Amino acid sequence: MPEILTIILIICGLKWLFGKANDSPENNKEKLFYLIQDIKSEFQDEIKSLKNRIFSLEFEINKLKGLPEQTQIQVNTCECAVEEASTLEVFEENIPDQNTVESTLETALNTDSEVEAVKVEENIEIKIEEINNFEEKTEQISQKIDVESFVAGNLLNRIGALALIIGMGFFLKYAFDQNWISPVIQILTGIAVAIGLLFGASHCNKQENYKVFAQGIAGAGISIFYLSIFAAYNFYHLINYPIAFLFLSLLTILSFFQALKYDSMAVALLGLAGGFITPFILSSGDANVIGLFTYLGFLNCWIIALLYKKTSWKPVEITSILTTYIIFLSLQGSSFYSDNSLSAGIFLTMIWGLYFGLDISRTAREINEFTTSRFASNLINGFFFCSSVYCLFNANNKDFTALSMVLIAAAYLTSGILVSKKWNVSENYLKQNILTSILLTVIATNITFSDFAKTIFFSLEALGLLWLGIKYQKGYVWKTSTYLFGTATITLLCNHQTIAYSPLDEFMPVLNLRFLAFIIVCGSLITSTYLLSKLENTDGIKSYFRYSWCTLLFILFSVEISDFMARLALNSGSDISTSLINFNKSMIQVIIWISYSLQLIRAGFDKNIKPFIYCGFAGIFIAVSQLLSLGCIFVPIERFLPVINLRFVAFAVTAGSLIFITNILKKYEEEYSWSKSIQTFLSYSWCIVIFILLNCEISDFFAKQMSYEYSEAINFSKNMILGLVFSLYSLSLIKNGLDRNKSPLLICGATGIGAVLALSLFKGFSFYPVDNFIFFFNIRMLMFVVLVAALFLITSWIKKNHQANPERMKYIKIIQIVLSLFILYILTIETKDIFAKEIYSLTNNATMYYADSRLELFRNLKQLALSGIWLIYSILLMIWGILKKIKPVRHISLGILGIALFKIFVIDLSFLGQLYRIISFIGLGVIMLSASYFYQKYSKQITALLTEEKELTDG
Repeated sequence: MPEILTIILIICGLKWLFGKANDSPENNKEKLFYLIQDIKSEFQDEIKSLKNRIFSLEFEINKLKGLPEQTQIQVNTCECAVEEASTLEVFEENIPDQNTVESTLETALNTDSEVEAVKVEENIEIKIEEINNFEEKTEQISQKIDVESFVAGNLLNRIGALALIIGMGFFLKYAFDQNWISPVIQILTGIAVAIGLLFGASHCNKQENYKVFAQGIAGAGISIFYLSIFAAYNFYHLINYPIAFLFLSLLTILSFFQALKYDSMAVALLGLAGGFITPFILSSGDANVIGLFTYLGFLNCWIIALLYKKTSWKPVEITSILTTYIIFLSLQGSSFYSDNSLSAGIFLTMIWGLYFGLDISRTAREINEFTTSRFASNLINGFFFCSSVYCLFNANNKDFTALSMVLIAAAYLTSGILVSKKWNVSENYLKQNILTSILLTVIATNITFSDFAKTIFFSLEALGLLWLGIKYQKGYVWKTSTYLFGTATITLLCNHQTIAYSPLDEFMPVLNLRFLAFIIVCGSLITSTYLLSKLENTDGIKSYFRYSWCTLLFILFSVEISDFMARLALNSGSDISTSLINFNKSMIQVIIWISYSLQLIRAGFDKNIKPFIYCGFAGIFIAVSQLLSLGCIFVPIERFLPVINLRFVAFAVTAGSLIFITNILKKYEEEYSWSKSIQTFLSYSWCIVIFILLNCEISDFFAKQMSYEYSEAINFSKNMILGLVFSLYSLSLIKNGLDRNKSPLLICGATGIGAVLALSLFKGFSFYPVDNFIFFFNIRMLMFVVLVAALFLITSWIKKNHQANPERMKYIKIIQIVLSLFILYILTIETKDIFAKEIYSLTNNATMYYADSRLELFRNLKQLALSGIWLIYSILLMIWGILKKIKPVRHISLGILGIALFKIFVIDLSFLGQLYRIISFIGLGVIMLSASYFYQKYSKQITALLTEEKELTDG
């Protein structure tokens, strides 16, 4: 144990031994004197070398033939200058400068020998470069000499002192082990050596060449003093605790006086280390808070006195602050302060006040340089003081801790303002004090309040800071408020009651602390945005504030609605009611989101505020996403009422808002390049939203019916109603698209018509239930008639608007082809279902004795009727194609005729009975002969129509 403590004392001196010594001005002058002598010697060699180079330059110039006399004079001047440069100052004044050499070169170039002049130019440029490099070589020599001076003058001194300390330690250890001398003699020998070293240091300090050496042996003497007193107390028990404590304390004070005497910070650090280690190496193990604090207080007073004299010794100040607070905090976890918290608080305040006052005294003495080290010491003092106060009092008395933080903040703020008014201090000093007071106020708020109250006060403090910073033109103050606003926002969003209020049964919409917190934060941000408008170059911060409060309001509306509906569900009493409340909650949120976002977008475009526009579009996107993901299926289906439900309102509001935004964007097409693209996207969006609304309302209406009893008839009716409604809606889209020349409406309308055609093909081929089928007067036929009428109307509208957009005329032929085929499909399935109904009826009455014959009869009649209808329709289609000059229609009629003939000659001939074959072929013959007759009779008219059509086509 003694050996370990001895080594600790030696290590404490490493900073002094190997740190960079802060030499006195006299020592610096001594070093500078030797340095100049060495540099002067080096310059003599360089001057000799330079003289030879200039002689070489003279030789090169004189080689020119016909060299003017002026040039010779200038070169001679150079030579004379070099001869007179026996010292460094003369050399610097008389060396030929670059202008002289360039003038010589210009004169040489005026001679007749251009080739020789070029050579001289090259040589002189080389000489100029060598002269310019001379200064760099001089700097390298200076650095080399500086390193040698440090090694010889400082490093060897420190190493020697260290070796002496270690050697003395080993000697004492060996003497202890061999019992050569008695303990008293050993201790007295150590003290005598230490005193001798201190007197030797004093003697050496009087001589100019040994001041650094004096610092080394002084440090060695102080270290041996520490070792001797420690050994007398701990190893041999020659002195008791009070005497040892007194000696070590006095030795610490002696170290400080020695440091001032030798102007050595290293000696001061050595004394500092001994002073702080004294109470621990002499500790008896009993807790003595008052004694420890008293000693540390007096020690720091001596350190303050030392620092008052030596303001540049910042390492001493920082080391003392850190060590004092570390000692305090290291004992925090034990029961050391259980009954002494008041004493500990007074001690902390005293330590903080000492260094705080020291900094003020520097300002009073016009030490205005607010360096990094000074900032670091102030920061460390304030940080550790506040941390220690928090650790000491916060666990048992939070209010007192918060009050302490406020008082400390007031001290920093008051001192900063008063000192800045009384003395011409640096702005950085005032800045540090103000920012420190702000930080401590925020910490006090965080300690005192919690949850939403904390958020409210953070916001109000941030608003106050921003207003004060703008009023008093302190940019760092109002910029700090932006970080505090961010802190307020984070605490608000991270609060566990922000998303779900607790307890839920006590929730009151609007009349709750959460709502107040959101409103105050948003109001503070809005007010701050207005205040910042008075300053320049604050667009980025204003955008940040606008994004923040727009988002917070969006969240507020969401959580208020969610908790209100959750409270209703809590008292609903049934699962069905709970499901309906949850579904309505989602729809109400969509309605509120859409309405809020619409106002943001409108205000954003009117006032040209992009954050409003972007937040509005983001809100629209979120609302539409929730509507499509949660609103397509009504829950619970038992409570569904078509049109009279919140989902219908949500879809209607969404579609209307999208249309409204599209109209707004039209006004700003020139200001915003992306306006047209967004218009197109929104047009597609609202068209699709209405499609989905119609589908959901109709599907859920029939789903409610099928919830009681599933039926194919209900499902078939649903599909037909969907086709009917989609046809009408698509027709209106196409009409508006043609009138307003809007491609999105036309594309959506055409897609809707295509969907209805697909629905007719896949879901309308067979009527359900077939026993309820009535030819022509049925829901399917109604859908078909509406769809056919829609196709005819679309054709007519395209023809009327062909001048506005002639390219759309090509779609008429496509529509006519589709129409021709679709009418054939209608005639076919209507004819099929007439006989299907009879066949179904006979199948369900199979007990009838004539059922089989009747089934055969209707099957034959069905095939016969289909053949006849196809033949007649193909003839009528041909006539229509000829009269309307529609070539594709005539081709389709020929195709249908071919299919009919194939059916008659192949299928009917194979499967029909004899009688029906006869009827089929006779009917075919009559139809074909009639067609031939009328064609021959009106051949001239037909030929004329076809010729006219061909001419129009070719033209």
